[in-house]
Amino acid sequence: MSGYDETVPVSLQKMQQWFSSIIIRRVDRDSKMNPISPSGTPLDIEAARYIVPSPTMSPAERIELYNCQYWWRILSVLQENFPLLTRLLGFFDFNEKIAEPYIEKYPSQHWSLNRLGDRFPGWIKEEYKGADADLLFEAAQVDLAYNQIFFEGELPLQEILSGADEEMMSSLIFFLQPHLRLFIFDHDMCSLREQLLAESTEYWEEHGVPLPEKEKKYFFVIYRDRNYSILSSEIDYTRYTILSFFERGCSVEGICELLENADEEIQQNAAANLHIWFQEWIARGWLGVK
Repeated sequence: MSGYDETVPVSLQKMQQWFSSIIIRRVDRDSKMNPISPSGTPLDIEAARYIVPSPTMSPAERIELYNCQYWWRILSVLQENFPLLTRLLGFFDFNEKIAEPYIEKYPSQHWSLNRLGDRFPGWIKEEYKGADADLLFEAAQVDLAYNQIFFEGELPLQEILSGADEEMMSSLIFFLQPHLRLFIFDHDMCSLREQLLAESTEYWEEHGVPLPEKEKKYFFVIYRDRNYSILSSEIDYTRYTILSFFERGCSVEGICELLENADEEIQQNAAANLHIWFQEWIARGWLGVK
């Protein structure tokens, strides 16, 4: 049975299943397809059962062209959506070490190729065994955030605040906007991304990438502003802690109660600055109300 339309003829279903089973298989370094089909039959024989020859190409050559085009397109999308990762590794290692094995495990399942890399950070964390795994995991998180945030929705805010008095303001449940992400990194990833994206991948392949050191913990907000620009801002641990309360929803009163259990440094920092930060977060559009 077809997962989309049960009226599809069985012969068409079989052809579609065969076609997809061939084109999603990884091509070799010379962009050549596997000459043996999943059934174990040579493809130059099996392809003739489904495809007619063209004036210039055999059935096997025609399906090989589709196989190559699928991989070229998929890899180009990942390179475009993960520019920091691509620059850190270079085109060849990006494709061979992470992109191709990732696509083999998670082939495209959505009509939008923009969703193709949604599992990329998780795959790197679980599957990639290189010495640079931690750095690449953080790079993938940053790249994915920049890619996803642009398309996220927005919670209402200003229209609700315009009619709120002080008492209502203190009890409103605020949430982080869907187009905002909080991160803790071992490297200054946002500065590194800005530096590396100033030059092409080819440039860094020739000159070498300046790899960052693990000096401290970095706390970042990556967000979309009202002009639909994606920006990053480094924050301190106190602001990170308070903003993380808003991830699951919290009122200003609730924040104050939660801070009573925080360590003394956070309490002192928040007591002196919370009212300023809250006004800043509202002005930047970081918070919303459901």
